Amino acid sequence: MQIKSIVFSAIVALVSPSLCAQVSASGSSAKFAQMCENFIHERLAVSPSRASTVGYHHHVDLKTGKRIALDALLDDMSPAGLAEQQRVYTTWRQRFHSETPLESLGPEDAADWRLIDDQIGLGLLEFDSIQSYKHNPTLYVERIGNALFQPLTDDFAPEDERLGDVISRIEAIPKFLDQARAELVDADPIFIKVAVEENDGNVDLIKGKISNAIQSGTPLRTRFDKTAPAALGGR
Repeated sequence: MQIKSIVFSAIVALVSPSLCAQVSASGSSAKFAQMCENFIHERLAVSPSRASTVGYHHHVDLKTGKRIALDALLDDMSPAGLAEQQRVYTTWRQRFHSETPLESLGPEDAADWRLIDDQIGLGLLEFDSIQSYKHNPTLYVERIGNALFQPLTDDFAPEDERLGDVISRIEAIPKFLDQARAELVDADPIFIKVAVEENDGNVDLIKGKISNAIQSGTPLRTRFDKTAPAALGGR
């Protein structure tokens, strides 16, 4: 199964899920390939900012059939949202172990299975022990910046549609920051310094590039002018 680099990139960097089609096309276990694809999709769905970065713009919930526009959302960093992210890792590790056990796979599939299992283990380590979201404010600042910047640079959809999604994310910033304040318990001074500097960049992005891209006298401009002040906190 010639997908080691594909699976590694998809799990570590969560690259475009379109690569999963190459997994299925390799002639490997159809079930294992489909599970790889579904896992990557579900993992991206609980991290919309990362999903936008890798070009995964809409997610269809396999249980409900609901289609979710990920580009209009920020990550849910509330206790419930973090628990859902952890659940995705835990559930999929259990599924890979029970539905496609290592001993049932050929050598190349088995190598990819180990790689996926290792990366799921790293994800669970973050939630069980490291918990960066409690100690590193740059995590939150960078997610905002990536979430706002990526749709501006990727022409996957008409500009007005992408700007509308960006404004939806700006609307969500106050809630996102409330979640950050509730989760953070301490931080190294260097993390605080970097977060402040990076946040200045986010402010400049909203007041500069995003604002300049929205034409005056349009519904988008009205939405932006109503939304931006709360996100900027009076800056």
